[in-house]
Amino acid sequence: MSAITIAYQLNPPTEAEAGGLNSSKDSAFPVNANPSEGQKKYYNSLQKAIVEAKNDIGNDLTAWKEAVGKAELSKETPKTLKYEDTGEEEEEEEEVEEQ
Repeated sequence: MSAITIAYQLNPPTEAEAGGLNSSKDSAFPVNANPSEGQKKYYNSLQKAIVEAKNDIGNDLTAWKEAVGKAELSKETPKTLKYEDTGEEEEEEEEVEEQ
């Protein structure tokens, strides 16, 4: 049997709260058919393994993205946030005046 294997090693910022997330992982997703069993059966099994791999890694990386995103938000200061908001309002006012 063949399999799709995925391994990753993340280096998240120290401020990110991992909350039980592993920064490294090795996964194998078996392809439960051989080409000798027929192309249709093999490619259906291969497609299933790819979807499982995509979903698994996607779920893991989404959880890490959220954890790192929360840590990044804590770096924003009220002054920085106010400056960013003011800049957007000025751009909108300029667009209205041009019309």
